[in-house]
Amino acid sequence: MNKKVTFGTKPQSVPNAEEWINGNSATIAAVSEIPAAERGTTKRLTFDVTTDLHTRIKVQCAMKGVKVADELRLLLEAHFPPGNGNGKS
Repeated sequence: MNKKVTFGTKPQSVPNAEEWINGNSATIAAVSEIPAAERGTTKRLTFDVTTDLHTRIKVQCAMKGVKVADELRLLLEAHFPPGNGNGKS
């Protein structure tokens, strides 16, 4: 006996729990959503953090449903805004 099972299409995006609770999926701004042409070229930045700090960062980002790299980019952009001695404005 053969049964044919069909599956629906995969949803395009699924909001995380916090977004769903707040009812607004636009509340979390991700740097990765900015087109590459607007971001410009990129450079890799590597630095060490304690295991405890790394864990706290990972947990908080997971709870917010954001990528660690995106969250750190937002923090660095806020701390080092354009026009502060880098020759750009």
